[in-house]
Amino acid sequence: MKPTLPLLALVWAALPAPAAAEFRSVEQSAASLDCASCISAVSKALHRLRGVDSVELVPERNLVRVGLKPDNRVRLEEIRDALKGVGFAPTEARVRARGRAVAGQGQWQFQIEGLERPYGLSIDAEKRSRLVAGELVILEGIVPPVSDPRAQPVLQVSAVNP
Repeated sequence: MKPTLPLLALVWAALPAPAAAEFRSVEQSAASLDCASCISAVSKALHRLRGVDSVELVPERNLVRVGLKPDNRVRLEEIRDALKGVGFAPTEARVRARGRAVAGQGQWQFQIEGLERPYGLSIDAEKRSRLVAGELVILEGIVPPVSDPRAQPVLQVSAVNP
C-alpha cells in the first residue's frame, strides 16, 4: 500500500526541524572602509563565505553588516579573516546568535548552535537570572577582537531573548 500525501505530510512534520541560523546577524567594525574598490573587495570576500546572505557596508561608521542565511555555519572568525584577507583590521563585532548557555567551572559559556567553539559570557546578574542552563536562547552583544587565536572569545551580553 502506498502512503497517501496527508500521511507523508504527517511523517514529515514529525521529523526534527533543521536548526535555525546560529549567528543571526553580525555587525563588524573595521577601520578605513572609505574607498569604492575597498568596499567592493570586502563585499566579494564576504559573499564567498558559504551561508552569507547579504553584505551592507556603512563607510561613514566603518561598519560591515552581514546578513546570514538560515542554517548557516558561519563563524565570526571567518568573517574577521575575510576582512583581514583584503587588508582590513576588524575590531569589535555586534552579534545576535542562537545557542545554549552552560554554567561550568565557575563561569557561564555560550555554545552557539552548530559551532564547536564556545564563547565565554560577560553578563550582568539581571540578564544572567534570565538564562536557564541548556535551554536555547538568543543573545545579543559585543565580541571584542581576540589577539591570541587560541584564546576563548567572549560575548559581552547586552540582551537575552527567549
